[in-house]
Amino acid sequence: MTGLKSRLDAFSDGIIAIIITIMVMHVIQLVDFTVQEYQALLKSIFIYFVSFCFVADLWYQHVLIINGMKEISRPVLVSNLLFLFFLSLKPVATKIMTQKTSLINVVVFGIHMIIVNVFLFILRLSVLKFRTQSTPRVYPLFRKAYFVEWMRGAMMNVILTGLAFVIPQ
Repeated sequence: MTGLKSRLDAFSDGIIAIIITIMVMHVIQLVDFTVQEYQALLKSIFIYFVSFCFVADLWYQHVLIINGMKEISRPVLVSNLLFLFFLSLKPVATKIMTQKTSLINVVVFGIHMIIVNVFLFILRLSVLKFRTQSTPRVYPLFRKAYFVEWMRGAMMNVILTGLAFVIPQ
């Protein structure tokens, strides 16, 4: 699908910009300007910061994955849309965390991060498969390398989510 690449870039960048905009709208607003409200505001800003860094990192990885492509295949398009769908749920997870930092909410936040990373990995494999069509023997080598790299990040997410059971706040 030629000509789709620039539209996919613009669409993805637009979705990610909207995600960040919605997340910042969930930062707690001060009403009475008490010490407790300022503490809640700082906690809310920290949660937003963590979410912002997560989304910004995924945007950067997305740019690196898609950047060298001249055209987009259907599997790449579908995997990109699935990645964006699950990423677009980040404002929901962020809002839940800003409202109450309970054990279950921290775990849901962590599980969401893992799911989004799974779909980014699927996108990466779709792009890799499309790029290596002319050299099919190369695909398994790169797939294995990408899997090892992805597993490092996934294990870190699992460990951090597991820590939520011990230290939820």
